[in-house]
Amino acid sequence: MKITILGSSHGDATPTRNNSAILVELATGTYLFEAGEPVCASLIRRSFDFGSLRAVFVSHLHGDHAGGLPVLLKGFLKYRKPHWHCAVHLPEAEAIPALEGWMKALHLPVVPEVLSFAPVVPGTFFDDGQFRVTALPTRHFGRNSAIPSYGYLFEAEGKRVLFTGDLSGDFHDFPALPPDVASVDLCLSEATHAPLEAIVAAIPQASIRRLVLTHIGPRWDGGQEHQLLAAFASHPFPTAVADDGDEFFV
Repeated sequence: MKITILGSSHGDATPTRNNSAILVELATGTYLFEAGEPVCASLIRRSFDFGSLRAVFVSHLHGDHAGGLPVLLKGFLKYRKPHWHCAVHLPEAEAIPALEGWMKALHLPVVPEVLSFAPVVPGTFFDDGQFRVTALPTRHFGRNSAIPSYGYLFEAEGKRVLFTGDLSGDFHDFPALPPDVASVDLCLSEATHAPLEAIVAAIPQASIRRLVLTHIGPRWDGGQEHQLLAAFASHPFPTAVADDGDEFFV
């Protein structure tokens, strides 16, 4: 499994970081987590085969995570291969007709046989026989908010990866693994929305084999990444701060 960080920034893009987007590549197809802009341009510049895109998963509906969807879907519709299908999973069902309406406004066809939309539901909700995704509810919008947000556990080729999505201001909602999952091979954790000490304390040392910090905010962007890494120096797993274009093999 190859994981490429297409966008590693926080809410705003920076001179060196795009908005959130993570590409997962298997021999049998590709999958995308988050669709912050300019995700379609990032894929085109990598000579991406849009016909390989099997599914898109969005953790929550903030612009830096979903703002690139219409142009991404244009790319898929324009360059798709015959008989291939892409499923777009959104955390709020109400967003589906809105996205379809925006696509129509942009004169993009909504073709159900090649492109479909579905709401995310807690638990294991996607399994195509090669790639399995479990949605883990988080509280990015606040403890008392009814607006859904999710982290994702995805499994393929005998490996497990935890992607936290965006979390709360104190990281109390760091996604708990399902009872039958003891550890993950890689954790992709955001590193912006809580104080550093809360981030360090929330990430479980016993169940993570490698940590990559992404969704990098202005505290750490532009040469301060070493301070973020230093906070994890005593942890038993290797830690990296993601940059756009970084590739990780699991």
